Amino acid sequence: MVKLKSKKNSLRSERTTWVLVIVSVLIIALGFGIQKLAVNRVNSQQTFSLAGSPLGPAGLSIPALNKGGSTSSWYCVWPTPTAQTAVGQIEFINFARQKSELKLFYKGAAKAISKLAVPGNSIDKVSLSSFSNANAGGVGVVANGGEVAAAVELFTPQGTVAAPCQATPGFYWVLQDGATTQGTHFKVAIFNPLQTTAVLDIRLLSPSGITDLGTLQGIVVRPGGTFGVDLSKRFPDHQNVVVEVRARSGSIVVSGLSQLQTSTNVGASLLLGVNRPSSKWYIPTLTNSPGVSTKLVIFNPSTSVVSANVAVLGSLGKVGLISGTGVGGSHFSQTIQPQSFSVVNLSSSTALPQASAYGVSVSDSGVGLVVSADVVVPVAGQPSAGYSELGYSVPAKVWITLQAGPPSGSGLAIQDASGGENGGSYSLVQISAVNTPPAAVLPLETKAKVVSVNSTKQVVHGGISLLKGQITLLPLAAQGTFAVNVRLNNPAIVVPISQASIGSQLGSMTFPVRG
Repeated sequence: MVKLKSKKNSLRSERTTWVLVIVSVLIIALGFGIQKLAVNRVNSQQTFSLAGSPLGPAGLSIPALNKGGSTSSWYCVWPTPTAQTAVGQIEFINFARQKSELKLFYKGAAKAISKLAVPGNSIDKVSLSSFSNANAGGVGVVANGGEVAAAVELFTPQGTVAAPCQATPGFYWVLQDGATTQGTHFKVAIFNPLQTTAVLDIRLLSPSGITDLGTLQGIVVRPGGTFGVDLSKRFPDHQNVVVEVRARSGSIVVSGLSQLQTSTNVGASLLLGVNRPSSKWYIPTLTNSPGVSTKLVIFNPSTSVVSANVAVLGSLGKVGLISGTGVGGSHFSQTIQPQSFSVVNLSSSTALPQASAYGVSVSDSGVGLVVSADVVVPVAGQPSAGYSELGYSVPAKVWITLQAGPPSGSGLAIQDASGGENGGSYSLVQISAVNTPPAAVLPLETKAKVVSVNSTKQVVHGGISLLKGQITLLPLAAQGTFAVNVRLNNPAIVVPISQASIGSQLGSMTFPVRG
């Protein structure tokens, strides 16, 4: 009787085990089915939406510096360039005199995996190889002390490009002015820096109104994970493309890489994502030189028709061979249909004299736009150089720029955004390269070695005069790598300019100072 009872219990146990196994399999299969449905269930533009407005507080992102001594965060993401083994570097620039301690978060870790000490008035560059996969890479950075900015520098066959990292993740992003025609690559990279899973949808738009919505829906990006895609294969044969990314859940950071390699045009641009459409945009660094082609790309993400008011302003002053006439210019309006964009040929819309520097401002009635410039510059004996320049939508009184160039070919373009009399001062200081190899990113249990820096660097000071609503070109007699602190009485846009080369111009960066 005892043996029989034992066999019955054994049979019941086996049955229970098989039932549990079958139920588990069914649950897993159901889970895969649900996940598959989540990817494919969004098929129309009507469902391409999000809770909350991109203009709300959660949609605000400004790549800005915090004042010295405070804690700041940066979120870096990049696509892997096509046909290139060496990907690039992360640049950590400390604009303050005191050192900064950095903690690096990547690969989904809740705690920092590495740390790095950056001396004052220095720049340190770390290889991206530790943070990249075949399609994209991403890393979160927390800086304590100093006045630190983070940027990504990519090596491409078309040249080196750089752009600031983002100051905060968000749920809505726009990338624009990539191309998917023959001989081009337009890559998008998405990084989820938080400890929650992000589920997102991507929409692609062309100037003709053609959209792609069905193939990039319900994308799941795990905590600390990245997602990368080459749009040239998914959305081919478009000269200008706008990308919208909206997260159903979680927060993300987005960037893009446009690579152009044809018999007539060669170039690359690291595209900075925008997650706050704005009613006012400024681009103060354009030129009307012979052979230069400049087009404005104006995107209206709203559901309303928008009239974009474009003002073309001649610059005053001179930087090297770049000179402004301060005369000419024009004003015109461009109607932008809902959830679409227009490409405006500035080269044929301005009355400015040839070989003159100028800038533009673009405004609307409060709906919110995203504005960039598509520029092609002739190069003697070589294919023309093409690049994209995102406009600036956040005027500030205090700016810090990072730039390099010859002693007579570098400077600043400063565009008034206050509508009143403006002016101020600047100070210039050299930035030293720490020249630390990638091994300087040390494990947390290892104490970081701090490199001492001479704090008696020469600082050059000067004054700034800026007329109401105008653009001033300010020459800077400096060479090598240097930072410029600009303090103005009223808000303005401050952007580095250089006559040295397109690469020198694209490698320079500017940051408004928060606080």
